[in-house]
Amino acid sequence: MVPPSPASRSRRLPMAVPEARPMHRPSASRIGGSARRARGYALVIVLWVLAGLTVVAVSVASNVRSQALGISQLRARIEAERAFLGTASRIKVIGHQAQRLAAELHGARGKLHLDGRLTLVPNAPDQLVLQDAAGLIALRFDARGLPGLLSACGAPQESHDVLLDALGDYVDADRLKRLNGAEAFEYAAAGRAAPRNAALLSRDEVWRVLGWDAIRAAWGAAACDRWVSVRAVGALNQSTAPLEVLQMLGMGSEQAAALINARESALGISDGPAAELGTANLASVLASGRRGVSPVMRVTHLMPSLEWALQYELEFTGSKPGGPWQVHELRVVPARVPDRAPKASLPPTDYQPSEQERVRLNALSASPFAR
Repeated sequence: MVPPSPASRSRRLPMAVPEARPMHRPSASRIGGSARRARGYALVIVLWVLAGLTVVAVSVASNVRSQALGISQLRARIEAERAFLGTASRIKVIGHQAQRLAAELHGARGKLHLDGRLTLVPNAPDQLVLQDAAGLIALRFDARGLPGLLSACGAPQESHDVLLDALGDYVDADRLKRLNGAEAFEYAAAGRAAPRNAALLSRDEVWRVLGWDAIRAAWGAAACDRWVSVRAVGALNQSTAPLEVLQMLGMGSEQAAALINARESALGISDGPAAELGTANLASVLASGRRGVSPVMRVTHLMPSLEWALQYELEFTGSKPGGPWQVHELRVVPARVPDRAPKASLPPTDYQPSEQERVRLNALSASPFAR
């Protein structure tokens, strides 16, 4: 192959050189849009972080508040229990050897009013309500006022005989069935435990009596536990009975109000045929009642800062085995402060009776409303 000559090489066209193009630069509007998008993403991230921090802060604050509330409630409960224990000890010491008058226990260490009034405790945050058990309706089938109680607590009139006979069969010692009652056979047919054939041990045991559970809801709605006791023995004490119990006994509103006013005014009312207040004759009422409080009282400890109260029945047993007193049916109940005008005060620990009180303690008053 013949190499090209220099002349032919000189006639060659020069190689084409690519034309230089200017560099592409993004427009200002596009740069601004990207910056705005970046700032938007950052703002969203910041907002999410703030929301997360807010959730954490609220959660921590809620936990702190819950813990603080729990500590506060625990402190209030401890203070209440400490006050209740101290006050309970004072009640036992005062009432242990006190004389049982018409509506109070009165002894060398002071006086306790058992008619359901509010009793203040000096130099202590708690309060008391003391109720004589004899002023309440006994949960016995033959108890006076029990039919009126059933009516007030939602039991239809036609069911009274069934309920009373069933209660009688439950507590009596024999196995004979009353006309409308129930014994072991009926309980077995209903798939329930046989009756104990003994007195009720607590107010809650009444719901084991066949047929009584039908009125349990109405009974609870009316808070009828307040008006009954399984340790109320003997005649009912009108000197300590609440107004509702007096009305359950069949007393009219005027007569019951007169009796309450006489008690609160500390009037000495005779029990003869002329026992009247206004138009209300009280002779028959006074004649059928007892003249002194029973050895059992219902104690309710209250604390103004608490919505619940501690309640139990305190029995002074004297020389019986087991100590000078016994506590029954300890329970926590909703706090109810009596709205009655008269109030009492718990005697101080260093109480000393006056000479007049010493003389009075040696002779019981004949008046059922004596203070």
